[in-house]
Amino acid sequence: MITVNDMRIGVVSALERLFPDVPVNSEGSGQGTRGPCLHVELASVSQVRIFGRRYKRTHSFVIRYVPGESTQASNDEFHGKGERLCEGMELIEAGGGLCRGSDMKYEIAEGVLHFSVNYGFHVMREQAQGTKMRHLEQEGTVKDG
Repeated sequence: MITVNDMRIGVVSALERLFPDVPVNSEGSGQGTRGPCLHVELASVSQVRIFGRRYKRTHSFVIRYVPGESTQASNDEFHGKGERLCEGMELIEAGGGLCRGSDMKYEIAEGVLHFSVNYGFHVMREQAQGTKMRHLEQEGTVKDG
């Protein structure tokens, strides 16, 4: 089963491959948002029961691109990074498999690119262990006739 940490590691690894020259900060890394850098944040996790023990789990991530302090990024640079994120974050490796991104979008606000993506997958819960029958007593009669 894919865990939250598997997803976070998968997103950070994909970003490091996409932008090898830009540092990637994940939640709790203790680093600020000084640019240029990419900051990864797990926005939410939701789970919906489909049937029986089967669930659909969705991890929503927000990725922020902060340009360098000495340079003011142009809209062309932001749109280029946004398009590259849309293409490169569609499939990521997580938990030994591939996860497909959906609902990707980006916007530019206050000199920062905000990119969001959702990764959904199915989860099968373990079946609860019930008590097994230990003894069976059977009675019967034979009917003549």
